[in-house]
Amino acid sequence: MMKFVKYTGFPVLCGIVLGMMIASLTKNVSALSWLSFGLNFGMTSPLVLDLKLINLTFGVTVSLNIATIICITLCLIVAKYIYKR
Repeated sequence: MMKFVKYTGFPVLCGIVLGMMIASLTKNVSALSWLSFGLNFGMTSPLVLDLKLINLTFGVTVSLNIATIICITLCLIVAKYIYKR
């Protein structure tokens, strides 16, 4: 399990963070605005379970854009070469 986190999980998380940051930074730049094009899907309104003692709220939304896909791919390729050593 730790190998999966080290070789796949951590690079994917880094790619998601970098991709979202790049997409938000290039959103207003006309030549690079295509990097922020993407889809948002998931639950638009959260599911609320009220048990009077405890109130649980469930909701999942995934935001996927071109910059995130590119950064995840690059981070996995870089991690493959780094961890090969």
